[in-house]
Amino acid sequence: MLRKRISTLILALAISCPSLMAQPPLPIAAVDDADKHAAFKGDLDSRARTSDGTNDRLTLDMVRDVGVSVRQIKDLSIYIFKEATRVPLTPQDPLELSGFDTISDDDFDSSKKYSAVRPGWIYFYISSLEPSIQLLKDSETQKVFIPAKIKNEVSTLSARFCDMIDGALVQIKKLHKCVDDGECDNKTVADCALSIYKTSLNMENLRKDGGALVQEAERKGYKESILF
Repeated sequence: MLRKRISTLILALAISCPSLMAQPPLPIAAVDDADKHAAFKGDLDSRARTSDGTNDRLTLDMVRDVGVSVRQIKDLSIYIFKEATRVPLTPQDPLELSGFDTISDDDFDSSKKYSAVRPGWIYFYISSLEPSIQLLKDSETQKVFIPAKIKNEVSTLSARFCDMIDGALVQIKKLHKCVDDGECDNKTVADCALSIYKTSLNMENLRKDGGALVQEAERKGYKESILF
């Protein structure tokens, strides 16, 4: 919560005082893992229910909402990568921003002299990235009813999705470490951001596959359900 409040304050100050935009946010104090995501868990314990409110079940709305978190993860990974690949501008360079839709390994050029990574901005992005990933991790622990006929397929997709979440968390820990240790080099930050970005693309593919299964089950009217 502390990190969230500080990040919000930084953003508010930057908007109201344009001169602050050139300065990186102050490093955000660490908080205990037990408290870090308390405010973001929200309604996760109140699972989606059928229209009559009698049973918890997997719905297309839930599949869609996972996509919102995945999109946030993707966008934030791009912002982190862009922080690591800033180059000093000359009077001849265009001022337009570009490349905020996709990134790739080819977008990092080891022969270029990049501007130093601003640790405060990495903290700022991480403070938004972590809750999105944690929400996905929490959602994967929910017990919901699914059509029995798609149990095996959903189980396989869910296991792969959980592995991807864990992989993204590993990269976030690396980002934390390089900033906390004062060794926030451009290559390390760019590599972590690219890894998270690629993970988000794979997450989205899995989400679509899972959504297709749920759609087909609803079209065919599968009645028998199993707690998953």
